[in-house]
Amino acid sequence: MRKTVPAVLIWALCFILPAVAASPVVAAAAGTGLPTWAAHLTLSTSATADPGSRPLTSNRSDLKLWFEYESAWQLSRALVPVGVRLAVGRGAPALSLGDPAGNLFLTSSAPPYPFAYYRLTMPLSLARTAAGSSLTPTATYTRLWGDLTQAPDERRWLGVHYLQVRLLPHLTLGAGEAVLFDTRFTGDIAYTVVPLLPYYLAKKIPGLPSNHDNSLFFLDASGRFTGSNTTFYASFLVNEFPMHPGAGNPALYAWQAKLQQQLSSGVGRPDREEAGRLFTAEYTQVRHLAYSNGNRALVYGYQGLPLGYPRGSDLDRFELGLTLDEGFLGDTIRIEQLQLFVQRQGEGKLDDWPQNWDEWRQRPFLTGTVETWAGTGLRLGGELTSRRQPASEDRWPQVSPGNGPARMVSSEWHMTVSAGPAWNLEHRQGEQGFRIEATVSWSWSL
Repeated sequence: MRKTVPAVLIWALCFILPAVAASPVVAAAAGTGLPTWAAHLTLSTSATADPGSRPLTSNRSDLKLWFEYESAWQLSRALVPVGVRLAVGRGAPALSLGDPAGNLFLTSSAPPYPFAYYRLTMPLSLARTAAGSSLTPTATYTRLWGDLTQAPDERRWLGVHYLQVRLLPHLTLGAGEAVLFDTRFTGDIAYTVVPLLPYYLAKKIPGLPSNHDNSLFFLDASGRFTGSNTTFYASFLVNEFPMHPGAGNPALYAWQAKLQQQLSSGVGRPDREEAGRLFTAEYTQVRHLAYSNGNRALVYGYQGLPLGYPRGSDLDRFELGLTLDEGFLGDTIRIEQLQLFVQRQGEGKLDDWPQNWDEWRQRPFLTGTVETWAGTGLRLGGELTSRRQPASEDRWPQVSPGNGPARMVSSEWHMTVSAGPAWNLEHRQGEQGFRIEATVSWSWSL
C-alpha cells in the first residue's frame, strides 16, 4: 500500500508523542497523572426519496473509526500548561464553532477518509488559571492532515489548520485555512506538522505551479449578547481571496448566520450544555463555485461530496428550529429538535468551473432551474450508556494531581428526518413532488 512521507511521519507522531508524554519525567513534571485514551466508532446511513418520481434518488453508508489521546503537559510549574490531543483513524473530523454536521468549513457529515491531527489548548491568563476559573480565556489550535486519494495513480492530500480563541466568557473567535494539494513539493512535511504555518505560503515555493493547490479561508464567531439569553453564530468562507478590488471574479464564497434564544433552562442536567428549550433561526448561503477549482483534483470534496457544507453549493437555506431535549426512558430516547425549513438549490455542481468568465459573471445567484424544497424536520437521539463528560470541546485540562479521565458518552444514536413538498423537482421545470430525507447514526466510544 502506497504511503506518502507526510502520512508516515504524522501517523508516527500520533503514537510516539503520547509515549513521551506518558513517560515518568514528563508526567511527574506535569503532575497530570495518567493520560487519557479513547476509541470511537460511528456507523451512519442516509437516504433521500422522492415518492412518485423515483423511489430512491440517493443513499449512502459510512463507517468511521478513530483513536484519541489526551493529556496536559507542563515541564515546569512556572510554565503555562498545554492541553494536548492527538487523533488518528478514518473519519470526518469537524472544525468550527458551529454545528459539527452543518458548518461551512469542515464537517462530520463528509465521507470518511484517513486522517491525523493534533490539538493544542492553553490558557491566556495565568492569574485566572491559578484560581481554576472555568471562564479562563483560552486558545485552541488544531492542525489536520487527510489523505483524499481515490485511485492508485492519484495523489490528493488535505491540510487544515484552525485557531479558536475565547477572549471573553461569551465571545469566541475562530480562523482557519484549508488546502488541497495534488503533488509533492519541497517542504511539504513542514506544512503537515508545523503549528501556525500558513498553507498559502506554499504558493511562493519555486517549482510549485499554482494549479497544484487550492486554498480556502474561513472566519467564524460565536457569543452571547450582554444581559440576554440570545446567542449568535456567524461564519464566512472564501475561495483564495477572489474578491479584492479589481479582481472581477465571481462570488466564490459562502456565509452562515444563526441566532438562538433560550426559552427555558434545563433542570437537573448540568452535564448537558444544550439542555432546555431553545428557539433558533439560521440562514446559509453557498455560492456556486465556493468549493470549486479549475483542477478537478483540487475541488474541496471527497467521493463527489463536499468536505464543507453537506448539502453542496449553489444554494441557500433558511431554518427555524425548536430544541426540546425532552428525554424518555431516562436518556435512551430524546426528542432533540423540531424544524421548519425552506431550501432553494440551483443546477450547479460541486466541481463546475467556467470556461468563459465574462459569460459566467452575468449569471444570477442560483443557476438554471431552481428547485425549492419546504418542509418540516425532526431530530431524535439517545444515550445508551454514559460516563463523565466535559462541558465543551474548547476546554483545556487543568494541571493538578488526580486529574480524572475525560467524560465521554459510551454509546449514542441519532436520527434526522426531513420531509415536505418540492417545486421544480430535480430541476425539472414545473414538476412538483414530495421529498423525504433521513439519516441514522450510531456512535460508540471507549
